[in-house]
Formats: sequence, C-alpha cells, structure tokens
Amino acid sequence: MPLFEAMGEEERGEEPAVHLPEPTLGEEVVQDYSHLRLSLKAHPCALLRPALAGETLAEELLTLPNGATVTVSGLVLVRQRPGSARGVVFSTLEDETGWSNIVIWEDTFKKFRREILSARLMRVTGELQRQGIVTHVISKKIEDISNNYRKTNRNKLNLS
Repeated sequence: MPLFEAMGEEERGEEPAVHLPEPTLGEEVVQDYSHLRLSLKAHPCALLRPALAGETLAEELLTLPNGATVTVSGLVLVRQRPGSARGVVFSTLEDETGWSNIVIWEDTFKKFRREILSARLMRVTGELQRQGIVTHVISKKIEDISNNYRKTNRNKLNLS
C-alpha cells in the first residue's frame, strides 16, 4: 500500500519548483577537487592565472635557456626524499600546462621546511637546469600560496 494513497489530492499539494543559481566554473572545480581530487572542467591554476601573471608555465620551461631564473607555481603532486639522495628532496608541481620538477637541496629544505611539507599550492623561484630532455628547477625560494586565494581574490578570480 503506497504511503500517501489515503491522502486526498488537496492534502498532498504540489511542490514548488526550486530554481538554484548556476555554479561558477570556480565553484565546480572546487567541488570536484574536494570530492574527487581532480576536475575535468578546468585546472585550478588556470583559474588563478590572472593572479599568477608573470610566472613561468611548465610548458615554457622546455624553451627557456639553461641557467635562467624562473618562478613556477602549481599544485603539489609529489614530495619525495629518497634515502639514497643524501638529503635532497624532489617535488613535482602541476599547472594547467604540465609538470615542473623541483630539486630542493638540504640547506634550502631546512630554510623552507614548513612550506615544503604543508603546501598544496606552491610557488618556487630558482634556476632552470636542463640536460637533454631532463628539466629541473633548482629551488632558491619556496612559498606556500595555498591560502592566498581563498577569500581576498574569490570574486575577482570567478571562484565564488
């Protein structure tokens, strides 16, 4: 027996239609990352690119001269400190164009330890090193910029 069969038509009533605003691209990407850790809509760095203007894209690292000073930003994908690397930490950042491989010498790690271990979105300034097709950024300065864009730039960056 259906639950509401005994109720008359007038008692049931009609549910009003609900009209919700369309989410912005930024809201969709934030929701995707909070649930799936990825998004097919856009890369978070693409949404932040206006605020990251002047920084080197991962794809540009392939065309810049060896020894150039660069600043790259991206989502932290990997942090590793192999036992055989004598204290060197390797990290990989991802932006909307690809990956940046970061080399962090032991003295730089000591100086920026908190940023390296806690950042989800990181900015690295350093020297580009290329040998053949292998490209790295030898870090000199590391910043955790994970919280820089939460509140102050939400509307400007179409995140809210």
